Amino acid sequence: MQNDYEILGLTTEAGTDDIKRAYFKLVRKFSPEKDPERFQEIRGAYERLMQTDTMENTAFKTKLEMPDTPDAISTYDEIKILIKQKDYKKACGVAEHAISIFGEYEAFLYLLAYSQLLNGNCGKAIKNYAKLANKYPDKNIYKRELALSYYERGFTNKAFDAFENAYKSGIRDIDFILQFSMCCRDKSEYHRGMDILLELARSFDSTAKEQAGDYIEAYIGLLTMNLFLISDYFTDIVQSYAKFLKTAGRFIKKCDETALEITFMLVVAMPDMENLPYVNEMLEETEKIFPKDKYPDEWDGILDKFTDTKLNLDSRLGEEVMWCWEAFVSAYDVYDDTIIRFMRTDCKLVIIERLPDIKKKFDIVKDEYPELYKKMESFFKQLEREDISYIKQKLLKDYDRAEKYINGGHYYELYPQNRPKQEKLQWNSGEEGSFIRSGKKIGRNDPCPCGSGKKYKQCCGRKVK
Repeated sequence: MQNDYEILGLTTEAGTDDIKRAYFKLVRKFSPEKDPERFQEIRGAYERLMQTDTMENTAFKTKLEMPDTPDAISTYDEIKILIKQKDYKKACGVAEHAISIFGEYEAFLYLLAYSQLLNGNCGKAIKNYAKLANKYPDKNIYKRELALSYYERGFTNKAFDAFENAYKSGIRDIDFILQFSMCCRDKSEYHRGMDILLELARSFDSTAKEQAGDYIEAYIGLLTMNLFLISDYFTDIVQSYAKFLKTAGRFIKKCDETALEITFMLVVAMPDMENLPYVNEMLEETEKIFPKDKYPDEWDGILDKFTDTKLNLDSRLGEEVMWCWEAFVSAYDVYDDTIIRFMRTDCKLVIIERLPDIKKKFDIVKDEYPELYKKMESFFKQLEREDISYIKQKLLKDYDRAEKYINGGHYYELYPQNRPKQEKLQWNSGEEGSFIRSGKKIGRNDPCPCGSGKKYKQCCGRKVK
């Protein structure tokens, strides 16, 4: 049977920040609506591992109503000890017994609900948190716990209303807001989720540096929900993130992989060139914390994607430039050498057909996208010093040979009239009909039409055994 650390994919050496990060990563994947059993398993493991912090930051902070008698105090202490010992089942039994003797006092009712939640009895815990919220409306903590319990149980609509109630009552701790935002996501209340996360993100200042990891989770949530809103909030997010990086400084280095991932995601999500100054500012702040020489692989990915995004959004350029970027720069991780050569030949042929207009676009590329132009510079110099018709003829020979086996080329799609005419076969209607050629038959000693340079009889004309 897995222990709580294993459920979250952690080792026993994991600290509080690691536990939180693992938890929020998992619950984004396993929501209470889509996979309630897995979610409750994850939530239970998180609650138990975070038990000390939870007890210190909830109702235990204030004096709880209970009988001022030795027996009541002794029973109260016994239940707390059982909870610390992780004997939640026994803690539930003692708390229920205390209520049967002393009545539904706040202290025993709270300990019972808390023990039930940790013991996996979420439905029972909800009923008791609801009682506490009704009996003590001035104690907002019970509104918080009720909302979280509803969410854990998978009651998304009730959870959303309870979250709103607790939020309006002043509950603003980071864990609560992150859970609230995920409930908004599950209920498709994306704008509400974005609003509360942005409010949280903008509240970050130097006094909260120790909680930088939690704010990182808020930005992950913002980017996740922004996918559903067609970048309505992009400018707010990227400006806020640049400010966060500037303020958080070295405190986010312990979660560097996630912080760099957010930078990458924002580069990918840039919706228009109007946001370019904000993205550049974010990249500058990112580099101050994560220098390129110490994170070369991450920066290669970020900057390649940044150029890719800009090329797609730059209205001065056309699809041909984007094809060249794919063929000359970003194809290595996807295709083998044969396909890359075909892609590049395809681009060169399109460029030749569209000269001189396309040359103007590549003048822009030369000035503003040098990483692409350097890869193509030798080709443009070749066009200046050699006969273009000869270059085209040579390229077409390679292209036609490969085009028989590789799909996806643009050249013949754009210029179908340039495709070489295929030798046609006709049906010779007879008793045993056969295909016949409409053109001259290839001689055994003629060059093979496949372009190999061999005689036909030594290449495609060999008899099949």
